[in-house]
Amino acid sequence: MASQSGETGPIDNDVSLPEAMVMAGFFAVSIWNCIQTFIFIFVTFKSYSGLYFWSMTVANAAIPFRQIFALIRLYGLAPTLAITPLVSFGFWVMVTGQSMVLYSRLCLVVGEPVKLRWVLGLITFTFLFVEVPVSSLLIASNVPGQEHLARAFTVFENCQTGLISAQEALISWIYVREARRAFKPIQVIKGERVKKTLKGLVWLFVLTAFLDLSLMGLAYSGQQFAIMTSYKGVVYSIKLQVEGVVLNSLTKLMRRRSCTCGSTAAENFTSSPMTVMGVGMGEQCTTPYHSQIKKNSADAKSSGEDLGTAVTTENPERHSAELRRIFGTERYP
Repeated sequence: MASQSGETGPIDNDVSLPEAMVMAGFFAVSIWNCIQTFIFIFVTFKSYSGLYFWSMTVANAAIPFRQIFALIRLYGLAPTLAITPLVSFGFWVMVTGQSMVLYSRLCLVVGEPVKLRWVLGLITFTFLFVEVPVSSLLIASNVPGQEHLARAFTVFENCQTGLISAQEALISWIYVREARRAFKPIQVIKGERVKKTLKGLVWLFVLTAFLDLSLMGLAYSGQQFAIMTSYKGVVYSIKLQVEGVVLNSLTKLMRRRSCTCGSTAAENFTSSPMTVMGVGMGEQCTTPYHSQIKKNSADAKSSGEDLGTAVTTENPERHSAELRRIFGTERYP
């Protein structure tokens, strides 16, 4: 394959039949994953509003949008210069949308506005000073007579791939760290289930990191632009499906259960960050040792153990009402 095949125009005959079949498979898998994610979104969310819902919906819609126009561009089914901005727009929404999904989930466990503003600022900076300039180089390299810009685009696109992967890994790491703190109060009740859920979250994020590394490997190979273009859609469609797995795991952890003690877990943890995660929405204690649980919680607080700070600066009732509205009382993740 020619080194600049696909960057400056259609791939023509530069792609072998096996490579074309791989590309077609990637396009098909990404579209199928998006269909599944759409079904999950509209079944899971009770209220079709809020940052979490819209970030997932828009990011998921951007994947087939970008994939279809990328396919049209690579096979020369429309003028390259006219179609390239549409591909770039789809890429912006797909990538930035994924980061906003991570950010909106982070809002559930982080109660410090400074941290949230810092993460949002990082996402904005990456979009304005990384994604937009690199896409501008791609568009410029497709202007007749400016094909020499394709080499600069290749270099900066490789840097962009690494920076975006690092950004998403950082946001995921912050989420895991803050979730560990936020889950401490409910661990008094549910014990090992919390640890298993956290381990599962870590492994899911390892999976997304592996996908990013595979994408970076294709990017730095320097010879597989067309395949990498189709593979990107697969990577981001799987990442959104991972979000579904994360929500399901948290749903099982936070599911309401009946209780014989006549007292709610919310009575024990009214100032806990778990109120943000739905524990305070009528979940019943399931252990016969209710008094011991209260004692353990009091001991942890008196010893200065950090039980999280997600609701220390905000109104927990407001969070509970908002999360009930979005996900429903019974199935909030």
